[in-house]
Amino acid sequence: MPTNRKCVFANEQIYHIFNRGVERRKIFMNKREYQRAVETIRYYRHMQIT
Repeated sequence: MPTNRKCVFANEQIYHIFNRGVERRKIFMNKREYQRAVETIRYYRHMQIT
């Protein structure tokens, strides 16, 4: 799936996930964005790190 993300995430690294935006703005503008984030988190939670 193509992406326009400037930062490419690397395997076997730890990332901090923010729970709200600057000035308490919403992070997800619609349900599709939220669902994509949840699916991505679930995918990486179950990877085996060696």
